[in-house]
Amino acid sequence: MRRLIWVISLLLLFSRTALCDFGFRQINKGLADLNITALAVSSVNPNTAYAGSGKAIYRTDGGGRWRNVLTLKGVGRRINFLAFDALEPDIIFAATHDGLLRIKDADSVTWEKLFSGIGEEKYCTYVLAEGKEIFLGTKSGLFYSRDRGTSWQKAKGELGNSYITSIEKSEDALYVSTRRKLFASRDSGDKWEKLFVYSSSATETEGDILENEAEDIIQPENDEGGRISIDRESGKVYWCIEDGIFESSDGGVSFGKLSSIGLSNIIKRSVLIHSGNLYVSTKKGIFVLKKDEKSWKNIFQGLTTYDIRDSVLDGLGRLWLATYKGVFRSSNQNILIHANSAKVNNWRIYFYDEPGIAELRQAAIKYAEVIDPQKIKFLRRGARLKALLPNVDLDYNKTVNYDSGSDSYYIGPQDWSVGFSWDLGDLVWSDQQRLIDSQVRLMVELRDDILTDLTRLYYERRKLQLDLFLSPPQDSNVRLEKELRLEELTASIDALTDGYLSRQLGLQY
Repeated sequence: MRRLIWVISLLLLFSRTALCDFGFRQINKGLADLNITALAVSSVNPNTAYAGSGKAIYRTDGGGRWRNVLTLKGVGRRINFLAFDALEPDIIFAATHDGLLRIKDADSVTWEKLFSGIGEEKYCTYVLAEGKEIFLGTKSGLFYSRDRGTSWQKAKGELGNSYITSIEKSEDALYVSTRRKLFASRDSGDKWEKLFVYSSSATETEGDILENEAEDIIQPENDEGGRISIDRESGKVYWCIEDGIFESSDGGVSFGKLSSIGLSNIIKRSVLIHSGNLYVSTKKGIFVLKKDEKSWKNIFQGLTTYDIRDSVLDGLGRLWLATYKGVFRSSNQNILIHANSAKVNNWRIYFYDEPGIAELRQAAIKYAEVIDPQKIKFLRRGARLKALLPNVDLDYNKTVNYDSGSDSYYIGPQDWSVGFSWDLGDLVWSDQQRLIDSQVRLMVELRDDILTDLTRLYYERRKLQLDLFLSPPQDSNVRLEKELRLEELTASIDALTDGYLSRQLGLQY
């Protein structure tokens, strides 16, 4: 009996491990407000991300720490959607309850309002920007600008008065979604065709909120979905609404409903595609439908909440989640395995925030107080110029003469002299220069030893990082051993640089 229980427990453990292909970890350091409603990650640098809430917009470089780049003032304001400009990736847009905002550049914390609107028009829901062209979804229609937001026009027809939930662009079409209808334009928004209208006799309901969800938490208003996603590899169009996820392989001419096994009676908010796998954000967690499978599986390891407001996949295959408990990012190795080619191309971006070898060498030289080339040059120049300064010889003598004549005597005279001499040969060579050369030789040997050790440690650490990054070990003991070795190498570099590496990475030293 005991053996049977042990076998069953072992099987349950393995099955749980199999389902938990990857996990998440919170990256909330610096967030003053954990009630996150929107996320955006740079397509150029996957370590640059923005998060929006009901109180502020935050930015992080690598997830180490968030910093506030905009504080929202007033009651009832919040960030509904964040998006980078597709052609100018340093520019980011924020669709808010009170208009559309745009940051001026990546290094700025100055935001400008591009669109205000009247009434429900000011409630912005979605934005798509490509240089001069900007498409803006609001609670009361679709707007577009052809001049970077200087002037705006409202879409004609049904889209001019609908609640816009999503805007996406493929190579040959622009797609716009409302809660139950999908539209497309083949001429950049001048003319629109209705692709798909979904209607059901009964609307599925979500059921009670989980007990650990607080009642006063800001909930997304657009819980009925209506989000579009396009697979850049296959060209397939996916449309996610509350009742299901639909797929089109012909540019929206026809749609088929995907399997809902594992997703029944769950409010679906958005869908992402990566290497043939689909990831859907819901009010009850994040689910994955792997390629050639028919059943959705819940991804839950590391999550402390199931209410997923927004989700983004970065260029390294990492999944970012916006929740009311902050931001989570996947440490998923399965996704990363599917992105090997992207990782090889982007491995330098993965170490974007780490100091380079030249920077560490300067820190090591400074910490060891090794004579740098400029200081050596200064000392040698000073030794040569010393020959221009004279040697000064000062002589003073008081002579007393005594004459024993019958009527007089003499004292004096006082004698003094000053002499100056130059050894102009020192302009060419001197003993001081010989002494400097001797000291420099010793310091150069010390510097070479330090830099040799530092270079060896730096590249051994980088090789280990790449090994963990490109071929993560499946065995936990092997992974732990490599991570400890990585910490050891980091500490060794810190010892040569006075903790410079750890300080740059935001670690304690």
